[in-house]
Amino acid sequence: IWAFMLQQISQLMTEPMKAYLTQIEMENREGFVQDAYINIPAQKHVDRLIWYENFIKNNQTFVLIENCKNYRKAYLTYLMSGFDNSPLYDDEEKMMLTEYYSTAYKYLVKTYPDSETTQWINPYYDAIKQKQKAAAKDIFKKYVIKGLIYDL
Repeated sequence: IWAFMLQQISQLMTEPMKAYLTQIEMENREGFVQDAYINIPAQKHVDRLIWYENFIKNNQTFVLIENCKNYRKAYLTYLMSGFDNSPLYDDEEKMMLTEYYSTAYKYLVKTYPDSETTQWINPYYDAIKQKQKAAAKDIFKKYVIKGLIYDL
C-alpha cells in the first residue's frame, strides 16, 4: 500500500518527505523484529542507523524529524543492548559478543568510520573488546542520561 501511495502522490511531496516515506516503506516491508528476534542482517541494522543519522543532519526542520530521532534512538539502543531473543553476548560474564553484534560493530567502524554513530559506538565496543564490564556499563548509562539511547 505504501509503495502505491508513494507512487501516486510523490509529485506533491518534498524530496525529504519522499526519502522518509521510501525509507519507512522499506523498513515496514523488511521488518526488524519477529518473535522477539532481530530478523534483519547486522549490516542492514547499521545502514538504517546511518540513514537516520544522515537524514537528521541534512533535514533538521523536517516536519517528522522527531520520528526520525526516535527510530535512530531505538536502532542504536538495540545495537548497544541487544534484544530479547537477540542477546548482545554469547557469554555475558566473559563479554563475548554474539556474531550479530560483532559483525555489526566491525561493519560500522569499517564502513562508516567518520559517522557520529561510530564515534558513539567505538568507546563502548573498545570496552567490550577489553572485557571492561564497568566501563561498558558506564558508557551505556551515560548515553541513556544524554538521551542517545533508551533505558531498557
